[in-house]
Amino acid sequence: DHHPFLSASLLVEQSHYYFVNLVDLVLPFHVLPRWNDGHWVDIAEVELGNRINTSMDPLFRCTYLYDATHERAEIILTIHLTIADSASTARLMHEFLKICASLRDEKTVPVSGRTPHTDSVETRFPAKFRGLQLGLRTLRYAFTQLADEISYRMQTREKRVPPLQPKPTRGHIHCIQLPEDLVDELSRRARLEKLTLDSVLN
Repeated sequence: DHHPFLSASLLVEQSHYYFVNLVDLVLPFHVLPRWNDGHWVDIAEVELGNRINTSMDPLFRCTYLYDATHERAEIILTIHLTIADSASTARLMHEFLKICASLRDEKTVPVSGRTPHTDSVETRFPAKFRGLQLGLRTLRYAFTQLADEISYRMQTREKRVPPLQPKPTRGHIHCIQLPEDLVDELSRRARLEKLTLDSVLN
């Protein structure tokens, strides 16, 4: 009941998109044996290349890598952007952790029973990227995009444009482990500057 969009798909009618409830729904939860510490990378790289069939399937997939003899486990969550936002995703992950913890007999992961409160990500934007300033920047970006599109159409008018041939690809994940003191310093600076994780990493 908390996440109705997890049982929905997208219906396209006259170029408009609508959420519809799936009939005979089978939620795509998968529990797989955890081979080693790098197994999650292989699964995540495969997920990067697997598109979600938005008209036939749920708009997410979830894989839980679990080994009863190991203290660590991983959750790989693939979620379509149409149903992803910071608050609902944080709540969803909170509930996933509670479910995964229940799979352990005597080694439960301590998870609070309260739903974590998550402010809108926009509240962490610097002042020049909020309110009227954000509107002006968005408008300037839109005009730039429009100018680029007009320029492209003029340059390719009545010219042969090669078709795009999508090729199957597989994304790759490069993992690095940062020193704990560096992570603490980055976190402190991000809170001080009111920056998001994406801004820090970039």
